[in-house]
Amino acid sequence: MAETNNSISGGEFTAPVVQARVAHVHTALPVRAVQRQLHGGFGHFVNRDAELDMLRAVSAPGGGPAVVVLTGMGGVGKTATALRWLKDVQGGYPGDHLYVDLRGQESSASLAPSVVLDRFLRDLGVPAQDIPGDVARLPERFRSLTSEHPVIVLLDNARTAAQVRPLMPGHPGSLVVVTSRHALPGLTASHGAVGIPVRPLDDRDGAALLTAMTGQTAAAATAARACGGLPIALCVLGAQVFGQVHATLGDAAVALDRGDGASGTDWEVLAVPDDDISVRAVFDASYRSLPDDARLLYRHLGSHPTPTFDARAAASVAGLSTDAVRPVLNALVRASLLEVVPDAGLFRMHDLVHAHARDQAAAAPAAERDRAIDRIVGDYLRRAVDGDRAVSGRWRHGPAFAADAEPAYGDPAAALDALERDRDNLVAAVRLAARTGRHDAAWQLCEALWGLFFMRRHFADWIETYALGVEAAAAAGDEVARARMRLHLAFAYFERNSGPDDEAAARAGFAAALGLAERAGHARTVSSTHESLGLLALRIGDPAQAARHFADAHEALEGIDHPRGRALLAHHRGRALAQSGQDPEAVAQLARARAEFAELADAYNESRVLTSLGEAHLLAGRPAEAIPVLAEALSHMRDNRIRHEEARILHVLGNAHAASRASDEARASWLRAAETYEALGDPRAADVRAALSAQEPPR
Repeated sequence: MAETNNSISGGEFTAPVVQARVAHVHTALPVRAVQRQLHGGFGHFVNRDAELDMLRAVSAPGGGPAVVVLTGMGGVGKTATALRWLKDVQGGYPGDHLYVDLRGQESSASLAPSVVLDRFLRDLGVPAQDIPGDVARLPERFRSLTSEHPVIVLLDNARTAAQVRPLMPGHPGSLVVVTSRHALPGLTASHGAVGIPVRPLDDRDGAALLTAMTGQTAAAATAARACGGLPIALCVLGAQVFGQVHATLGDAAVALDRGDGASGTDWEVLAVPDDDISVRAVFDASYRSLPDDARLLYRHLGSHPTPTFDARAAASVAGLSTDAVRPVLNALVRASLLEVVPDAGLFRMHDLVHAHARDQAAAAPAAERDRAIDRIVGDYLRRAVDGDRAVSGRWRHGPAFAADAEPAYGDPAAALDALERDRDNLVAAVRLAARTGRHDAAWQLCEALWGLFFMRRHFADWIETYALGVEAAAAAGDEVARARMRLHLAFAYFERNSGPDDEAAARAGFAAALGLAERAGHARTVSSTHESLGLLALRIGDPAQAARHFADAHEALEGIDHPRGRALLAHHRGRALAQSGQDPEAVAQLARARAEFAELADAYNESRVLTSLGEAHLLAGRPAEAIPVLAEALSHMRDNRIRHEEARILHVLGNAHAASRASDEARASWLRAAETYEALGDPRAADVRAALSAQEPPR
C-alpha cells in the first residue's frame, strides 16, 4: 500500500483544513432575522370602527397580493389606522413585515422605488455586492425574496401609483398597505387595490381622544370642534395641555379659535414646543406639492368666506369656466385638501385646511387677494339677484338690479330652493363684503336676499345681514339704500313678532326709515314705510290708524307706475275694512285686489288675498264660504313650500271648521298648523296648542 502523505506545503494555515480526493462539506448558510419593521402604533386610538370594518373585509383579488390604499388629508390618522389593523392580522403573515416612509408629501423629497428596493434587499439579507446594478431588475429580485411566505409591506405616504407598483412582493398571499394624501386610482386599475377613505373624527370621538390624553372632560367637545376632529391637531392640543402650555382644554380651544374666520388661526397652538410636530407644517408640505394652477386656486379659495362651495364659486374666484376649473379642483381632491360632498354638487375643505388656505391668501399680493374677493362677492350678488327676481316682482333699489336679464329659474319655488342651498354662503358673502369695505355690494346683497328671508323665515340671518346693510348703506352714502335697509330690518322684527321687544324694534325702525325716506325724497320707500306702519296698526287692533297709513302710502305713489304696490295696498285696505266690521266693502275690496294680482301673474300674493278673504268670511259669520277659499290658498302655498303661510292658513282653516262644528277637521288642521309653526319657531304655535287643549278656536 502506498504511503500517504498528509502534509501541505506552501504556507501556514490557522483554520481547519480538509484534504481529500472527494470531500462533501456541509456548512450552515447565514441565518438572518425575519424583519418586523412595523412599529407598535400610537399611544391613543379611538373608534375608527367603520374603517376597520372595511379593512377586515379586504381580500386578495386573486393572482397577486391584496392591496389596500388608505387615503385622507395629512394628519388624519391613516398610518395609525393601518397599524391598528395590522396589529390584529399580522399573525397570518409569517414572512417579513416591511415598512418604509415614501415621503410623498412633497415631490422633491419623494423616494424613488429603486431607493426603497435597495433598502428592502439589504434588510432581507442581500449583500451589497449582490444587489443588481440594473434598477430594472430590482423588483424581480425583491419578488423572488418575498415569494416563499406571505409578507406585509406598509408603504407610508405614497405620492403616486408608479411609486408603489415596483414594490409588490412575490407571494400571492401577501398584504400591501399604502397610505397617501393622494387618491391613487391607478393602483385599483393595475392591482385591484381597495381604497378606504380616512376622515376626521366626530366631536364625540375627538373629545374622547383629548380626554384620554389629558384626563379632562370639561370643554373636550369644544376643543375637538376647534380642531375639526383632525387627529394630529387633537394630539398636539392635548400635548400642549399635558405639558401645561395651556392649563385646560378650554383655554387651548379659546387660543386656537379666533371665532370670525377673519383674523386667522394661531398655529402655535397646534405645534409641540421643542419638537417637529406641527399641523401647519403638514399643510405647508401638501401646499408645496401642488401644481401651480392648484396652488393658485387653493389661495383663492382661502378668500372664500366658508369652507364649502360649488364648482361655480370655484370657477368664479379663479376667473375660469366651470369646465376649466374642474381639473384643478380634482387636483385638490386628489391631494386630500378638498373633498366632494356626496350627492350635493359641493366641495368642502376641512376647517383647518381652509384656515391654512386663508393664510396663503393673506400672504399673496394684495391685488391678487382683492381680485379674488371681488369675484366671490360679485358671484354671490348675481346669484341672489337672479333668485330674487324669480321669487317676486317687487321693485328693488341698486345698480345690480338695473339691467334686464333672462329668467334664471322656471318658478319661484325653484329659485327659493336654489337660494336656500346657497344661504350660508350668501350670508357669509354679506359679512365678507361688509368686512372688506365693499359697501355697495353688501347692501345690495341684502336687498336681493329679502325674498328668501321673508318667504323662508330665516330671522337670525335676516336681522344680522340687514344690520350690516344699514351700516354699509351709510358708509356708501346712499340715503335711499339706508332707508330701505332700515325699513327691511324693522320688518324682520315685525315678522318675527316674538314679544314686546320685537314690536318696539319694528315701530322704532319703521319711524326711522320713514324719516330717512322722506329726507331722501324717495316716494316708493315712503309708501312702503307707511304700508308697514299700517300693518303694525292692524296687528294691534287699530284698523282706523291702519287705514290712514294705507291712504298715505297710496298717496305717496301718485304719479308712479307701481301696479304691484297699489295691489298690495288694496289688499291691506280690505283687511282693515274687515277688521272694522265693514263686511261688504271688505269683500269687494279684496276681490279687486285678487283681480289685480291675477293680472300681474303674482300667484303668491293672490293666494294671500284669498287667505284674507277667508278670514273676512269667518269674521262675518260665514265659515262655510271661508273653507273653500282657504283650501285654494293652502294648495298654492304648499306647492311652493312657503311654510309660514301654509301654517297661517291651516290655523284659520281650523277656526273655520270649528265654527262649522266640524271638530275632527278642526283638530286635524290645528295639529298641522301647530307642527309647522313649531318647526319654524313661530310663537303662534302656543295659541294653536291652547286651542287644541280646549278644542275651541284660538283668538
